[in-house]
Amino acid sequence: MSGERRRERLGELTEAIYDAAITADWSDTMALFRRRYRSIAETLYTIELEDHRIREVYNGGIAPAYLKTLDEQFFTPDNPWRQVPSMHVPGFVRTDRRLAQHFRDPQVLRRSRYYNEWLRPQRLDHSLGVTSLVQHGSMANITLHRPAEIGPYRAAEVADLRHLGSHLRRALRVAQRLELQAAHRESGTAALDQLPYGVAFLAADGRLAYANGAAEALLRRDDALRLRGGRLVAADGRWQERLDHLLRAAAGAADGAAGPDGMAIPRADGGPALRLTAIPAPRRQGPLAGGGPAILLLIGPTSEGLPDRPPAGAEAALRRFGLSPAQTRLARALVAGQSLRQAAVACGITYQTARSYLKVIFHKAGVSRQSELVARLLAE
Repeated sequence: MSGERRRERLGELTEAIYDAAITADWSDTMALFRRRYRSIAETLYTIELEDHRIREVYNGGIAPAYLKTLDEQFFTPDNPWRQVPSMHVPGFVRTDRRLAQHFRDPQVLRRSRYYNEWLRPQRLDHSLGVTSLVQHGSMANITLHRPAEIGPYRAAEVADLRHLGSHLRRALRVAQRLELQAAHRESGTAALDQLPYGVAFLAADGRLAYANGAAEALLRRDDALRLRGGRLVAADGRWQERLDHLLRAAAGAADGAAGPDGMAIPRADGGPALRLTAIPAPRRQGPLAGGGPAILLLIGPTSEGLPDRPPAGAEAALRRFGLSPAQTRLARALVAGQSLRQAAVACGITYQTARSYLKVIFHKAGVSRQSELVARLLAE
């Protein structure tokens, strides 16, 4: 293969690796590995060293029946791959030929139960692999296999995988971070769906980014608020100007501490009016993220109001923060949907004192804005 063609293929694989990390779909990437390395099986997996467990991220070419026995066969005492920790450090490219050279025994792998009962029946005679991440008793590996008739992996193929290994390491870190963010987001939204009142995140122009179950139910009834072109609007146009003012004030608040006082909006069916409280949302996104949600909107019936106390999980979080009684009362008022000015009045303190307390609460809770505090407590 010419040098130019080799660089082109490496570039194609590198781009595919990062695409897979972002999309969590490794099928196209592994198909490229198969063509480049003439493999018949490609696997991306983690090895849990203490639990003696292999967790599959991607499998191509390994039959389900063999996957069921992989843990049992791989973790046998005579598997030489388990006896060479130096070959499982990030960046080291492993081959069956390198394993034989390490032991000075060309048959060391082929005498093992792992080879004879798992690799050989599948014609997985030669392997090429690299460890990308090692952390918390777990290692992330990619391994390619091919049959004896194609021959062992050559030096150029080892060098190419060594080059790709650094990209795999970065890409898997990206994938790991995205997985963690998704898990946190899912757990948070699941908790918000349990709340009896509406919670919505809006862009500065009123476009809806997220609504919990209660907010979605309110919008489906279409008797006080509705969606028009993706924007949250008043069902009765006479209230639109006040709603616009509420959202603009929240989106434009600079310090995130003092949001507007909120508003009540009547329902067409004559039921209790809705109480809306808008709080500036965190704006941590960079320019490539397009700004993200700007407003956290709490929605509840005015006759019942939003809850005077946070959910039980939020109460436990308040205790963990180690707040004083006065700070706890203020935090409860804020998570109940009150603005800082309203909360100060309810707690019998001045607005300036409330601002001072809020800074302490932010520090103890590990947040920097009122909306982050509210969102964290609501999601507990």
